[in-house]
This record gives sequence, C-alpha cells and structure tokens, in this order.
Amino acid sequence: MRVLVVSRMFERKGVQYLLEALRGRMLACEINIVGDGPYLDTLKRLARDTPVNVRFWGWLDNKSEALRELYETSRIFVFTSQQENFPVNLLEAMTAGMAIVISEDPGSREVVGDAALIVPYNQPAQLFDTLKQLTQDPVRCDELGRHARRRLESRFTWGAIADRYYALFEQVLGRRQ
Repeated sequence: MRVLVVSRMFERKGVQYLLEALRGRMLACEINIVGDGPYLDTLKRLARDTPVNVRFWGWLDNKSEALRELYETSRIFVFTSQQENFPVNLLEAMTAGMAIVISEDPGSREVVGDAALIVPYNQPAQLFDTLKQLTQDPVRCDELGRHARRRLESRFTWGAIADRYYALFEQVLGRRQ
C-alpha cells in the first residue's frame, strides 16, 4: 500500500512525525514524500532509521506525470502540519479519493471536515497506530476515500461554490427588499 506526503519541507509541516512514527516499526506500505525545502536533509536522515521503504521525490510540478501517478496509485495521504490556511494538497488528495490523515490543524480540518482521520500534532505513536489500522484495512481506506471525494464534490467544485454564492446573494438581496 502506498502512502503519500506532498508538502514544503519545513519543520512546522510535521513530516518528521511520520518518520519518527516509523522508526523501528514496520508497516506494510511504502512512503512517497514529494516536496523540497530547508528541512529536507534532516528528513532524509530520519528516514534512514525506518525499516519502511521511504522515497523522496523532491519538488514535482503540479502538472507532472509523476505527481499525477503518485496521487492515482497511493491509498493514504498524510498531512501533519502544525498550521495551515487552506491546504490545496488536501483537495488534490480528496480528488484522488485517498484516505486522509491530518493533524489537528484548524485550516486542514476546515478542508476535510469529517472525511479524514485526525491525530494530535507531534504524536508519532498515535500517527503510527492510525496508519497501521489503515494499512490493515483496505475497505476502510476505500470508505474514507469515497467520503473525501463526496465532500470535495459537494463543497469545492466550481458548481458547488457558485451555488453557495448564489444562495448568499439571494439572502443578501432578500434582506434589502
């Protein structure tokens, strides 16, 4: 089973907690980490202590075939950032119908709602337990992925956004008359 992380490589993004969760523990998966940044070398050092296959891809353009293939072939998306505004990478994972694991960041929670599993920030043991459950339960992964995809379609497509704007305009105009 493939696990995907797409992020800038800063300490606050929390990728190190995934690698710490895997230190000395085996999971039936491979980890693909996409992104670049000043924390990348530290993350590569941490990955050496994991028995799980971890591959660093560096920065990949959003239009690249490699990134598209990673989204299409991965079952689990992990994003353990400390603080975000509106992470687009979660929308991409939702589009791909992936099971999503995030940290308790309000910006990430706003995007995924109840369509993801949430672990406390900086808690590698809980992250490991969550990933272990998902890697052992492909049916649960599929359910979470379908739920994420439905949330995306109901809230973040152009049509859904236009409908919400239209309802807001109707409400505002109705109050003025």
